[in-house]
Amino acid sequence: MFKSITTRGFTKSTTLFILVLGSIIAILDVIENNVIHLKPSDYWDYPLGVYNWWFLFNPEIYLSIIITVFPLLASVPYADSYIEEKKSGFLKNILLRQNKNKYLITKFFVNFLVGGMASIVPLVLNLVVYFSLLPAIKPNLYFGNIPIISFLPDLYINHPLIYIILRIGNCFIFGGIFASVALTCSLFVENRYIVIGIPFFIYTILDIILDTLHFQSYSPLKFLFLDVPFTYGIYVITVITIIILFVVFCVGGKKSENI
Repeated sequence: MFKSITTRGFTKSTTLFILVLGSIIAILDVIENNVIHLKPSDYWDYPLGVYNWWFLFNPEIYLSIIITVFPLLASVPYADSYIEEKKSGFLKNILLRQNKNKYLITKFFVNFLVGGMASIVPLVLNLVVYFSLLPAIKPNLYFGNIPIISFLPDLYINHPLIYIILRIGNCFIFGGIFASVALTCSLFVENRYIVIGIPFFIYTILDIILDTLHFQSYSPLKFLFLDVPFTYGIYVITVITIIILFVVFCVGGKKSENI
């Protein structure tokens, strides 16, 4: 079952659309950056490389687009699949052959995986393209992009690639969470467009509320993309959120008779 649901998740037309869209944004960010035209000798006076120009370190228009649509990158690909499978009757066919609990658990984790992967494609591709065009100059205190109060600044200076991998990992986890929010809402809402839009609404409203209350460090938007004071408490909230979404989806899906 896991293989078939995973295949459906990654070959769904909306998944492919988001992957292509994210790839286009990532590449446009690179080709419109004049730094890729510098000669090797220029870097003696201008020691900025991949670790200074990667997506999250370069606050230009394309990063603004990613910041704005981030929850949609996660929810559009596969989060409405539960609604589609119910309406088409495909879910009934699955449950004739498979245990419902197993289906719900598999559906949750595949949706989390697809949402997480779709949301980080622009970041990964942008990094790969920059690596192919720019030198991997190790950042230093004078040319670094990371304030001391933000996410693990010492790691950025000493091990920049590991730092970037962790930043991408953060985006993967939150992408999975936003996809899970939409999937869980699909138990209670029949309109696929509303389901897909709910994570975007939560993402935006949560940022406004937390900003007003001076809890910017707990805003997914600020934590993932902007330089705000870092707190490990956001990971505690993240784990609790994933557990709650998993329990609600599995328990709610098991009790649902509207199939």
